[in-house]
Amino acid sequence: MGKSNRNGQAATLTPEQLDALAEALGPSTRAVFTISRYTADRVTEALSPRWENVTESEIVIPKNVTKEKTKTRCIPTNPRLWAELMDWKCHLGKV
Repeated sequence: MGKSNRNGQAATLTPEQLDALAEALGPSTRAVFTISRYTADRVTEALSPRWENVTESEIVIPKNVTKEKTKTRCIPTNPRLWAELMDWKCHLGKV
């Protein structure tokens, strides 16, 4: 059961529900959602990567963007995330 009036536990979305949610989003929002989903980044971190910081094997989050601002983070890239980022890049006309 979900939360009601700030009581109870929040419901967890299933992978299928997350996929359906992603499909309903526009390209840019879907890319940010997918980055957050597969890297557990906060929104600020998910909005920060530059194309030179994204490779097929990892995404680099600079230390000035991370919560504690103490060190740069390197996050392995999930194949589904990589595909979404490449779709987004094509949508932007950067390929």
